[in-house]
Amino acid sequence: MIYPLDMNKLGIDLSGLPYLKGLKEGEWVFSEVYSDPFSREPVVSLCKGIKGGYLCVDMDLEYLKRYIPSVIRPGSFELVLMDSNGLPIYHPDHRMVLERQSLANIINLQAPEQDIVHAPIVPLGEKYVGCLRLIRGTQWHLFVGQAEKKAFETMTKTQKAMLSLVFITALLASLAGFLFSRAITRPMEALKHMAEKVSRGDYGLPEGSKGYSEITEVLDAFRSMAHSIKEREERILEGQRRYKDLLENAVDPIIITDEKGEIVEVNRALFERGWREEEVIGHSVSEIAGISTSEFERIVQQLKEKGSFTFELKRVGRRGALTHYSVSARLIGGLGKEEIKIQFTFRDITEQKIAYDRARISEERYKEIYDSVQDLIYTQDLEGRILSANKALWNIFGYTQEQFVGRKVSEFMKPEYRQAFETEYLAQLKEKGFYEGISQYYTKDGRRIFIQYKSVLVTDKEGNKYISGIGRDVTEQFLAQKRLQQEEKRIRTMLQTVNVPIALYNQKGEILFINQAFTNTFGWTQEEAMGKVLPEMPESEKEKHREALKRLLRTGIGEFLETKRYTKSGQEVDVITNASIVVDPVTGSQSTVVVFHDITEFRKMERSLATAQRMEALGILAGGIAHNFNNLLMGITGNIQLLRMKLGRDHPEFKRFETIEKLIGDATSLTRQLVQFARGGKYEPRPTDLNRVIKEHDKIFATTRKEVLIQEELQEGLWPVECDTNQFKQVLMNLYINAVQAIEERASMHGLPQAGGIITVRTQNVILEALQLGRFQKEKGFYVKVSVSDNGKGMDEETKRKIFEPFFTTKEVGKGTGLGLASVYGIVKNHDGFIDVETKLGEGTTFHIYLPALEAETPKEEASAKEEAVVQGRGKILLVDDEKLVLDAAQEMLKELGYEVLAVDEPTEALQLFNEEKDNIDLVILDMVMPVKDGIQVLREMRLMNPKVKVLLASGYGIEPHMEELKEMGCTGVIQKPYKFSELSQVVGRMIKGLCEGGA
Repeated sequence: MIYPLDMNKLGIDLSGLPYLKGLKEGEWVFSEVYSDPFSREPVVSLCKGIKGGYLCVDMDLEYLKRYIPSVIRPGSFELVLMDSNGLPIYHPDHRMVLERQSLANIINLQAPEQDIVHAPIVPLGEKYVGCLRLIRGTQWHLFVGQAEKKAFETMTKTQKAMLSLVFITALLASLAGFLFSRAITRPMEALKHMAEKVSRGDYGLPEGSKGYSEITEVLDAFRSMAHSIKEREERILEGQRRYKDLLENAVDPIIITDEKGEIVEVNRALFERGWREEEVIGHSVSEIAGISTSEFERIVQQLKEKGSFTFELKRVGRRGALTHYSVSARLIGGLGKEEIKIQFTFRDITEQKIAYDRARISEERYKEIYDSVQDLIYTQDLEGRILSANKALWNIFGYTQEQFVGRKVSEFMKPEYRQAFETEYLAQLKEKGFYEGISQYYTKDGRRIFIQYKSVLVTDKEGNKYISGIGRDVTEQFLAQKRLQQEEKRIRTMLQTVNVPIALYNQKGEILFINQAFTNTFGWTQEEAMGKVLPEMPESEKEKHREALKRLLRTGIGEFLETKRYTKSGQEVDVITNASIVVDPVTGSQSTVVVFHDITEFRKMERSLATAQRMEALGILAGGIAHNFNNLLMGITGNIQLLRMKLGRDHPEFKRFETIEKLIGDATSLTRQLVQFARGGKYEPRPTDLNRVIKEHDKIFATTRKEVLIQEELQEGLWPVECDTNQFKQVLMNLYINAVQAIEERASMHGLPQAGGIITVRTQNVILEALQLGRFQKEKGFYVKVSVSDNGKGMDEETKRKIFEPFFTTKEVGKGTGLGLASVYGIVKNHDGFIDVETKLGEGTTFHIYLPALEAETPKEEASAKEEAVVQGRGKILLVDDEKLVLDAAQEMLKELGYEVLAVDEPTEALQLFNEEKDNIDLVILDMVMPVKDGIQVLREMRLMNPKVKVLLASGYGIEPHMEELKEMGCTGVIQKPYKFSELSQVVGRMIKGLCEGGA
């Protein structure tokens, strides 16, 4: 951290600074003085070792240029503060501080164990006499001095004053000699001699003489001044000697010229480079150093302004070699009447220059290569800031190098991604030492680009860590890949939504892809199937599959192949497959895509259709059998009833005829069921007592399944329901058959005899509340509940969920169509009821049927009504029936009732006779089913002859399909064969009287 915040200093690694190395916790240290890179003012750091790091306080030393002048009296002394390398921290001329010009010569001129220094101070342009001290606790040097000229100014003034005083004293002595005694003359003469000696530079003055006290004091002061001047001159001479030694012993050549450029002094180092004294002294510096007159004048002018400066110079030496020099120029002398001189120090930097030029050339070549590389090369600090970048990188972002370097790469991302990227990117680099990936950035003009990169953490020789990386602009490839992925996703989505199973296999038969339809059909999920060979093909189908695959590989043309497959649960399904070869454009590898068409339901429907067609044919056959059988029964019934009437109740055989008539009634009931089967389940609801329907059904079913016991638990006073009797019997039949099969399966599983199975049917009046009916979406109210239970094998939950689905069956092919319970559900729903199931595997199943109850009472059955009386009548009746037996029996019954009968067994003949007798015929009894023309066609033609004709249709098959058409034809009656004598008498009597009859 840093306070106050300075963004230019954040992220800088200071661990390599020499004054921090080895610094222990609790210790303090001063840094070397350095220049602030922005203000160029001197700065020093005071650092203390703390736990886990360093505490550093930067002190700006600019305040010295304001503080020091406030404590030094102007014009008295000059003060210079330097570091250990002689670089100025404070200087009267502040430019020296800003330009960091070295004053190391002051330190070098200091004699061992002495504080006095006699040295020139640049750029003040003259020699100074002063004191140099090392400041305790630092490596700083403090020089306090005074210009040599000023230092000797007092002594000069004293000399002049003394000479004037001597002169005046002599004059006074000569004028007033006669006034003063020799006691006064002698001291004055002594003072005169002293002044003369000091003026000659002789400071060895004798002790004072006797005289007036005032004169004696002047002599003593004069002696003290002379002594001080002597000591100061001796120090100055010592400093000059030391300066001469330094000049002679310097490694670099030094040339001293006068203000005109004439060489007045050189050091030994110049002679060592091949020059002789006579070739140098007295000659112009331009001859030796190649500095032209104009350039020398410019140097002198700059030195007068700055005091010193450095420049480079190329010169061919005495030996013919080109030499590069770094020349330091400074002013010396100028004290009192001393002339100003210029000192040039020549440092041979040829090797450094050659090395620098080689490095520069190498760097330029490296830079050319660095910037010519198309890949993106960069370095970063540990905070993610760009330290360097090649031209390709900052060009792609649209910035200049100056605008790009120093910024974080995250600045070119969307703001919401920056923090997360920095955290992940920098954390992984610090933890693992590398990071690679593809990131999205935005250029200066707002374009979106994608860069693939790899960064590594690098440690240099000094132990400094930084990030180095290389990247590549993959925008086009990335976007193309994105488009490819989107297209692939779109195709996958399309394949997933297609309601056709699709699978992709490699050459080993392993799954590469399956869609949702495949999962729905075969049961395997994408995760379960990927990379595996599924056990989906029956052994019997493998050879067919291999041959088809060979043909596909040989011709490249797929074909439709009807085959079988296993599902995950082991169920066998019928499918049609169509395969194609897919070649990977990159690897060239081949795979096979297979489209499956599940035709299992189609095959079931085919089988069901065949069954339905058989059932339809069976229905037609049953209808024909019922019709013919009813005609036979009609003949028998008619003759039996005629015999009973003739014999009377007192005849000993009357009871036998009653028994025969009862048996005929049972036979009639059987034919009615055949007729109902042939009718195909027409929905004709009427108020019904379900207890009666159940008893009728159970009586017949028990004769077909004697190994199963049927138990009835029927509630008395059961509420009536609106119900189609025949359809409800079909419901019972399907439930009973399902129960019998469940009982057989349980017996087979446990090795038990099939006998012992129990089917229990219960009826019950119930009142259901809305809460109980919520999931069935029915209204609360009164219901009749019919429950059918068995002690079969029961069902699991999966089977229970599917039992009402069309074509769903757990039975083997040929043993079930899967339509039985589906038809049960449909019939119950059509009666505005609902069905519920209770089951437990291994214990049995109960179906609960709920039908809405009616308020009206159930009508009494005709079979249970008392026997009705025979009704006699009069009139002419045309009787038409193609069955001779029926025709004769009916004719006799009508004659017995008192009617005149015209009997005809052929429809065409009947129409001719009707046309002749249409005005005399009171009633036509017409058979429904006849050859050439049926009863409906004959009726229609008779209506054309006589619209008011009364027709009674008789059928042994059923007239329900024609009821609407018959009603449109007017008042017409119907009667079901075989009919009883009393029934015939009543129907005929009502119709002749003009009443419509709709009996069956």
